[in-house]
Amino acid sequence: MRELREQHETEKEVWQIEQTALIDEIRRELTFEKEEALRELGREWKEKSEDLHASMSKDAMEIQAHWESKLEEAKSGSLLKVSRLQGEIAVVKDRLGREITRRKQNQALLEEALNKNKLLNESLKKYQSKCHDLLKQRTATEKEIQVLKCQHRTSYKLAVDLLTITSPNKALDSRARLPDMLQTAVRDATLMRFHAETETDTQGSAFAANGIPTYGF
Repeated sequence: MRELREQHETEKEVWQIEQTALIDEIRRELTFEKEEALRELGREWKEKSEDLHASMSKDAMEIQAHWESKLEEAKSGSLLKVSRLQGEIAVVKDRLGREITRRKQNQALLEEALNKNKLLNESLKKYQSKCHDLLKQRTATEKEIQVLKCQHRTSYKLAVDLLTITSPNKALDSRARLPDMLQTAVRDATLMRFHAETETDTQGSAFAANGIPTYGF
């Protein structure tokens, strides 16, 4: 975008220089032609005036009138030419003004586009930073999920092993959830402990009864 702006400024300066040079050239041509016409008319008028002063005859007066008429025609032609050149200069100025306005508008559009591009770049950087943060969070979350899955598999295997011990004759449901399996294992372990304690108490009572000595009288 910087190269585009520099190219635009260069073209603008070149165009302004060319237009200024064109206007100066037209002015020089107009001035030169006007001065040349006046010099030519002055020279011719001087020549004819001298002839008229040399001879005051009727023919001389007619010649004087003729050249005065020619002089007026030349002046009129010169004025018309000046008017035409002034019109051309006005047209060039008008075109130059419109071109300057157009280039100013293009410059404003270019500035607006550059500002929008700057804002887009800033938004893109923020978006990329946010994506980077989200990616880091996702990676950390995936690691946590993998750890939880590994822990779940280990817990599930331990629950299966525990149920195999507490309920060796009971078929395991492959669709059973880990909390249900743990609850069943705890219940079975509690029952096993209860039965073990009950059996221990029974055996202790029997031992105590068998161990009392009897005496005959």
